[in-house]
Amino acid sequence: DAGGVTISNPCGDDPITAGRFQFRANFGPGDGLVPDGSQMSVRFDNLVLPAHTRGPLGNTLSLVQANLEMLRTLPTGDLTGALEEWRDAQGAVRILQSQMRWGTLDFSGRGGFTLDDQMRPRGSVDALIRGYATTVEAFHAAGRLDDDELRSVNAMLSFLGQVGANTSVGLPVRAGEGLIFVGPASLGTIGPIIPMSLPVN
Repeated sequence: DAGGVTISNPCGDDPITAGRFQFRANFGPGDGLVPDGSQMSVRFDNLVLPAHTRGPLGNTLSLVQANLEMLRTLPTGDLTGALEEWRDAQGAVRILQSQMRWGTLDFSGRGGFTLDDQMRPRGSVDALIRGYATTVEAFHAAGRLDDDELRSVNAMLSFLGQVGANTSVGLPVRAGEGLIFVGPASLGTIGPIIPMSLPVN
């Protein structure tokens, strides 16, 4: 449990900061850095992403929280090599429960992810999204949805009887090919969890 956390950006951009960070783990039996079946709880409060300052949701996530389960053992050793070995062995992280509040976007859900060949997260969460209509309008205003896409989303919400600022709707939140989407709307890019050029010890 720590306050005032700063995460350096290996690409040289402004660092990511968090007002508070909490991490708890219950490691499963077996060898390795993180054994198969280990369960973890992660929470960030007031997580600031400078790269999203001009995005439709702003740069501050007031809450990011998840309960996770490790599928396949993450071996010990050089982190880059360990992650590659884990990924190639069909390693994945199961998201047992998650919640995120980012600007007008407020969702909770379950799912899972792994890593692609560039160490970027790839997977999806089946999410219940609250206030989705307001979020859609923000994406349209920022040019992330065109007029036809906006009409399609609003038609879907109307069909489901979900209209107004307090709209709640079930949609996938998915990451792949370096992009992250909420339904049809792109939140932007998502990079490697570690730099590909990280030297091997």
